[in-house]
Amino acid sequence: MNIVNIAYVFDDNYAPHACASIASVLEKRDSKRSYHFYLFAPDLELEHREKITGFIETYSQHYTIINTQAFDYANFYQEIEKRYGRGKKNTAAQFFKILFENYLPADVDRIISLDSDTIALSDLSELFDRDLHGQTLAAVSENISKNHLKEIGFARRAIYFNSGVLLIDMKKWREQCVDDALMQRFNNEPNYSMHDQDLLNIEFKDNFFQLPQRYNQMVYLFNVPALFLKIRLRYMLVKGLGEEGIMHYTGAKPWQAECWHPYRHLYFKALAKTPYHDITLPQDLNRRVMGFITAFSLGRKVVKLLRKSGIIN
Repeated sequence: MNIVNIAYVFDDNYAPHACASIASVLEKRDSKRSYHFYLFAPDLELEHREKITGFIETYSQHYTIINTQAFDYANFYQEIEKRYGRGKKNTAAQFFKILFENYLPADVDRIISLDSDTIALSDLSELFDRDLHGQTLAAVSENISKNHLKEIGFARRAIYFNSGVLLIDMKKWREQCVDDALMQRFNNEPNYSMHDQDLLNIEFKDNFFQLPQRYNQMVYLFNVPALFLKIRLRYMLVKGLGEEGIMHYTGAKPWQAECWHPYRHLYFKALAKTPYHDITLPQDLNRRVMGFITAFSLGRKVVKLLRKSGIIN
């Protein structure tokens, strides 16, 4: 497959960040491959539309803006707003992940779905070409709380994946009518706190291919306080951290003042190449945020001390 298909789901608020993510993909792309971006962007303003599509064109790559108005978006958004509260527009946008079958062209057999708060560290054609071993969906498992697993009816040691990076076999997705099944769950099941991610996990419980951690590098892989040292130790030997795969800024985002992520500069490096390059890092950190940063920094020092003493490798 020469064309690498990538989907983004976002709204006006996340347009600059989606563009930064797209920039990182384009900068790391294999020059022998073509990339096609499918942009699920409900109510995207013309200014954002022109900036993002014009930017993709400068790399001579392809895009399709999905017309979500064909779906009854107003009622869909109204229902999400009623369930999850006002001002959750990007939450509403994220739910379009469960409607890929209805909107992606029939000739799209495979696609990578990326959240807007991701940065590609290396060429994504390697991920796109991976063997799914007969599964419909591939994803990276997430270190989720036992309370949340209980909330969605999972066992304490169940494998739960993060939906920020997905590799989907769209042929199988259509054959299995996944969209219909997910919409039925959306309409009939409780309001889960992880929104579309919970719906996908329930639908694909014990039935997805687990990708290597480097394809979805979440926040807990890096600066964690001493309290969570056990989690940090579990992932110490993950190959390619910060160097290859995909960085996913779960938690505080690089464009937020409270972000302490050690690799947040990668976001701004990508953003600098886009029409949104004038966005700057906020400087106003309050005492509470500084306390969090201090705690996480302490966690890093503990890990270094344990390494130096030979307790861990």
